[in-house]
Amino acid sequence: MGREGLLAVLYAASAVLSVVTVAASTTVWLHWSEILDNCASRYCGCILNGESSPIMFSGGEIQLCHFASFAPLPVFAIALILSCYYGYKACMYKKVTRRTSKRRSGRAVAVARSAAEDPQAGGGQMALSWWLVLLVTSVLCCLLLLAAAGALTAGYHASCSQYRETAVRELGAVGDAAAAVYDRLSCGAIFDIMDFVEPHTRPFLAKVGQEDYYPLSEQRDRYRGDPVDTGGALMTAIVSSWLNSAVWLALVAADVKLYGRCKCC
Repeated sequence: MGREGLLAVLYAASAVLSVVTVAASTTVWLHWSEILDNCASRYCGCILNGESSPIMFSGGEIQLCHFASFAPLPVFAIALILSCYYGYKACMYKKVTRRTSKRRSGRAVAVARSAAEDPQAGGGQMALSWWLVLLVTSVLCCLLLLAAAGALTAGYHASCSQYRETAVRELGAVGDAAAAVYDRLSCGAIFDIMDFVEPHTRPFLAKVGQEDYYPLSEQRDRYRGDPVDTGGALMTAIVSSWLNSAVWLALVAADVKLYGRCKCC
């Protein structure tokens, strides 16, 4: 596989991982956004960075879920475009060759060289400009994905730690049973408890300063729907986000390596 083919595969992998991250994380916070929004003066329906209180479990700031879920969208668009571009070069330019002549054993030998892999084929200045655009794009995408992956991971563990207190209270665990919840159960198990222990509906809570809400007879209780695998979906989003970051780190390294081929042009 040539360089263009490898880049096409990496960009395609990034596009797929971006879709997985967006789908998994968005599904979870939309599922919990109504039921966890227990703050009177702000929208705190995010499953990440949740907070436990003596009464109920509340979510974190919704902006965190928006960032963690939607940050991969521009990366997806860029990866899809570049995957198509390099895939086209790898497939369509494969037979485009530039022939040079070499002398071997007194005979002229025609050597075929792929124009798609030749950095001089498009002109030195153009190659250097294209390298600079690719490098800046790769670095920005990598930093964005690292920030989103860090937010997902930190928010996941923060909610897990806080919900341990709620799980102990809801299950009525004491003594060794409470110690097991705090010290032995994995975060996946904690979120499984959350899926089945948290109520499916909660009474409507009017926000402070809200003026245009319906009368009490028309207000809708908050409803989260049927249980989902919250822990599994969040872990899927976290793993795909970190893998996506690793893909873009590899692309940054590939762009840096490409500079050695462009600077001689």
